[in-house]
Amino acid sequence: MFVFRAWYVASSSDELTGKPLARILLDKPVVLFREADGTPVALEDRCPHRFLPLSKGTVTEAGLRCAYHGLVFDRSGSCVKAATQEDVPARARVSSYPLVERYGFAWIWLGEPELADPQTIPNFDVDVGLEHHSSEQWAAASGYYRAEASYLLVLDNLMDLSHITLVHPTTLAAGGFNGATSRVESAPGSVSDYRVAYNIDAGLGYGPLFGGATTKIDYWLDMHWKAPSTFLLDAYLTVAGEDKNRGIRNIASQLITPETDTSCHYYWVSSRNFQMDDEQLTCDWAKMVGAAFDEDAEILKEQQKSIGERDILDMQPAVLRADKSGLLARRQIQKLLKSEQIAS
Repeated sequence: MFVFRAWYVASSSDELTGKPLARILLDKPVVLFREADGTPVALEDRCPHRFLPLSKGTVTEAGLRCAYHGLVFDRSGSCVKAATQEDVPARARVSSYPLVERYGFAWIWLGEPELADPQTIPNFDVDVGLEHHSSEQWAAASGYYRAEASYLLVLDNLMDLSHITLVHPTTLAAGGFNGATSRVESAPGSVSDYRVAYNIDAGLGYGPLFGGATTKIDYWLDMHWKAPSTFLLDAYLTVAGEDKNRGIRNIASQLITPETDTSCHYYWVSSRNFQMDDEQLTCDWAKMVGAAFDEDAEILKEQQKSIGERDILDMQPAVLRADKSGLLARRQIQKLLKSEQIAS
């Protein structure tokens, strides 16, 4: 259930070096590396001779050299050299995938290469999109984990923020947020869920920023989704009754790439617009966000084990009002899958 005609994060830019990096992306084995001039490259991670993963090889000036018999593949996937003979076998070729660096990450296109348009790398129609990753106006913390769950379960989790009171009581939650009001907007390729709770306790996670856990605050959480699996969480917090734009703001990107049907790569970047020079706060912030994702990861893992390899919607689950935005996003994914099947 993967949408192939889309851009996904393959790695962070920092992970791309002169050493091969192996990844499974949308059930495809991919090897990532930089050429000597810094060009990022993504190839099929399987030598066409004896099918050893090319990620076991070495990056040379001519390209990626297989560790078994020394076939060398350039950025296009063509074999340009064979260590054991002068001529190159006609069938010695691997797939090459478009790879573009933007916002501190390497984005890969696993569909038909001729359809890959870097202008369609996802961003958001808000005042601050994914450029918060490296903007001097924001203090950013980042991380990665491998979620042992389908990217669709991650989508359900992120689009339904009503869960934070129970799952994140000491991190992202604030007292009473499970009673927040919600408004959902949907457009082709995007869904946004706007939640707000007024006059609630700051809670254990945000209490230190407002003078105590019982300080009353107003809390806005806006979650934006771009098909098929890029998310932007925009959070505003103020002392109760104050103007929304006079408080503190936290923007967090969640960049999800399916690995298999039951696992995915999960990159996050969380930025704040307050106390930006406080390095200790940045470290503490990263720990708090990381702890929150660990809490989600455990829920998702157990959920996937319970569901198995089925799609949760095939099991006819009970539906809550909070599921609306996630269901709208899933519906759009189904349309994208169907259009790709028809085109094929």
